[in-house]
Amino acid sequence: MKEKPNILLIGPAPLNVGGVSTHLQRLMRLLADDYSFDFIDEGRRRFAGYFNLRSLNAWTYLRKIHHTRLVHIHSGPPLLRIVNVLAAKLLCRRPTIVTVHRDITTEQHLGITACVLKLCDMVVTVNEKSAHALQQRGVKNVCTHPAFLPPDVQQEPQLPDDVQQWIDQRKHQPLIVANASTLITLPNGEDIYGVDMGLRLIKNLNHLNSSEEILKNPRPQDKTSGEDSLDPRDLREKKAPAVNLIFVIVTSALRPELMQQYRDFVVEHNLQDNILLYEGSLSFVRLMTQATIVLRPTNAEGDAITVREALWFGKPCVASDAAIRPEGTITFVSRNDQDLLNVVTRVLQAPKQTVYADTTDYHKRYTDLYNPFLTSKSK
Repeated sequence: MKEKPNILLIGPAPLNVGGVSTHLQRLMRLLADDYSFDFIDEGRRRFAGYFNLRSLNAWTYLRKIHHTRLVHIHSGPPLLRIVNVLAAKLLCRRPTIVTVHRDITTEQHLGITACVLKLCDMVVTVNEKSAHALQQRGVKNVCTHPAFLPPDVQQEPQLPDDVQQWIDQRKHQPLIVANASTLITLPNGEDIYGVDMGLRLIKNLNHLNSSEEILKNPRPQDKTSGEDSLDPRDLREKKAPAVNLIFVIVTSALRPELMQQYRDFVVEHNLQDNILLYEGSLSFVRLMTQATIVLRPTNAEGDAITVREALWFGKPCVASDAAIRPEGTITFVSRNDQDLLNVVTRVLQAPKQTVYADTTDYHKRYTDLYNPFLTSKSK
C-alpha cells in the first residue's frame, strides 16, 4: 500500500470545544484515506496522545515540524501563529499553509502579522474581508474557504439526559438554540456572543401580553425581502405558545460574575421554565436538529460554523449583521433588541425555509489545497 503523505496540523486539539476544533476534527475525518495527520495542540487544556505546545518542549516541537511534508497552522492567538510560521518556514523550511479563522481586521499589529504571513505558501481566510485586508498589505497567496465542513450526525454523542428531558417537556413549544465557547466582552462591555440579547429576546417574546414598550418602534420594511415586517402583536392575537431558549456556554471561567448576572436575570424575570443556560460541552449539532430557530447574536466574528450548520440542516438561522453571512441567513441589526424581536417574530409565524442546497465538493477543495505542496520537490 502506498504510504500516505504526512501533514502536521497546529491548533486546538479536536478534543477541545469550539469552532476551530470542530473544523479540525471534521477535516481529519474527511481526508483520513488520503493523508496521515500529526498534531501539535496549542490549547490550554492538555489531552493524552496530543503533544501540547505549552509544554515548552522545543526539541519535540521542532522535530515534529521537521519530519512532516506539510504544515497547516490554525492558531488563534496572533503570537502563536507568528511563532509557528517562523519555526516552520525559517527554521525547518517546510511548506506552510495558515488558516485564519477570525476577522483578521480586528487584530492588533496587523502589519506585523501580514509581514509574517508573506512567508507562507498559502494563507486561507474564512471571509473575503480578511482576504482583502491581507492583500492590501502585500500578502499575495491568499484564498477564501469558509471553515464549515458537513457534520456527521451519527458520529455526534447524544444530548445529556437532563437537556433532552427539558426539551421533551416543551416539545410543543418553539425552541431557539444558541451557543458560546466562553463568556467574553468587548472593551465597551458588550457580550461578544450576545448571551444578554438572547435572554432579553425570550423575555420580550414571552411578555408581549403585558409589555407595551417593545411595540413602540415597528421595524421598517425588510430591505432584502421587500416584505413588511410582522408586528409582534401578531403573536398576541394568535395566542402563540411560550418560546424557549437553550443557550450553551462551554465555560464561564473567564467571567463567572457575568454568568451569575445572567442566571439572576432569568430568575428576576421568572423565565426559569423558558430559558436553560447550559454550561458545559454537548453536541450542538444534535441540539440544532431539534430546534425551531438557530440564533447567532454575535458582535464580531470571522465565519460562524454554527450558521452554516443550521443552513445545512435546513433550519431557520437568525444572525446578527456583524459579519458577512452566507446566503439563506436571516439577519438583524447587531445589538438591536427591537430588530431581533421583530425578525424572530416573523420567523415564528412562518418557520418553513427552503433547505440549503450545498453542492460543494469539500474533499476536492482540500486535496486541491494540499496536493500542490506535496510533490517530490516539497519533500
